[in-house]
Amino acid sequence: MRAKKVLHLFDANVLITASNMYYPLDGVPEFWEWIDYQATNGRVKLPVEVLDEVLAGSKKDDPLLDWMTAHKDVLRLKEKVDPSLVNKVVTEGYAPDLTDDELIEIGQDPFLIALRSSKDGGALRCHRRSQLAEQEAPEPKGP
Repeated sequence: MRAKKVLHLFDANVLITASNMYYPLDGVPEFWEWIDYQATNGRVKLPVEVLDEVLAGSKKDDPLLDWMTAHKDVLRLKEKVDPSLVNKVVTEGYAPDLTDDELIEIGQDPFLIALRSSKDGGALRCHRRSQLAEQEAPEPKGP
């Protein structure tokens, strides 16, 4: 019996952290070949909102940005996110009254979370916690 194929939705910081700390592109090319292989086979994807945010932040001499640009077609998740789910993530997961600055700070995270909540058996991969979510999180309700 074959194992079920799991889609891993990556936030950009997974690749940024991998490149900067653990698997530099020129030092461990096998890791990046593996990511390419997994993305080509539909196991690793970045939501279009996340990928576009990264590609728009172009810097000179950025090997990761060059790699992501070259692999954008296999990295990009073609599925669109349901706007009502994004709104639910923002209003219930962060706060219903975020300022424009706070919305900029959380970036594209709500799209990633909304996509994950709409998928069966998928996995969300990120390498940080939102400080805003920690500040705005409501107190847990007891039984």
